[in-house]
Amino acid sequence: MAICKTCKEPVKNTTPLIVDGLEFCSDYCVDFYQKRMEHLVSSGGNIYIEKLGPIGDEFINMCKKCGLFKICTKSRGINAAFEEQTHEWVNGKWCCHSICNLSTMLSDGTVPTETVKKIMKTAEDFRDSTKSNSVFPSLLDNAISNMKVDLAYRKIKENLPEPIEPRTDHYMACVICDDETVNQCLDISARARKKLELVKNSVKKIWCGHAQYALASALLGNNLNMNNLPDFIAKAEKVAEEKSETGVTHRSYYIALGRDVK
Repeated sequence: MAICKTCKEPVKNTTPLIVDGLEFCSDYCVDFYQKRMEHLVSSGGNIYIEKLGPIGDEFINMCKKCGLFKICTKSRGINAAFEEQTHEWVNGKWCCHSICNLSTMLSDGTVPTETVKKIMKTAEDFRDSTKSNSVFPSLLDNAISNMKVDLAYRKIKENLPEPIEPRTDHYMACVICDDETVNQCLDISARARKKLELVKNSVKKIWCGHAQYALASALLGNNLNMNNLPDFIAKAEKVAEEKSETGVTHRSYYIALGRDVK
């Protein structure tokens, strides 16, 4: 049985994809492997995702397992449309994944820029009060769920930006981050993971792994909680329907989350 070069898992129930003589289980694993090799060459061969331990393997496998990878790939350009502008608004250190999440939140024109700036200020205050090195994705979701939220669903007319070629490659961002910051990020991610099974058992549609983790992180806060979790899930799944997505992607999750903030 063929073994995928990226995730090291057996290729089951499908014919392996052959690229440059190597066997892969999915388009995602091909894409990930190629990006990883680009980084290895550019860094002189010193980047190792093994630095992240088990969570590295978990995130490698996350996209290929949910079946939404191709939908996410198509939206990369529009998700990146506000990354440069969002970088101009930050104060202090931010993880590039968190900046990506905010740019994604802005990607259909239904979340006002003033809302995102308010979210950023809340996240920066939370970072500083917890003495964290950076605004990690889990910390960002936690901070947002400490804000006042409105979970009522309303369809809002899109105002789509022009897509751009993404300037930030997120595949290896954690690996090249400093060890202390990575360890802090892994710590809050581990706390979020404790709520992951609850999230998986609560959703109705397919949810991408990143959206599941983000919602688990949000449940570490106060105003998005067990009592209103079904309302938020229903709202996120409605937003996914707006986008003609077969499940809740990273994009539809963050748009739904941004629309919540009052």
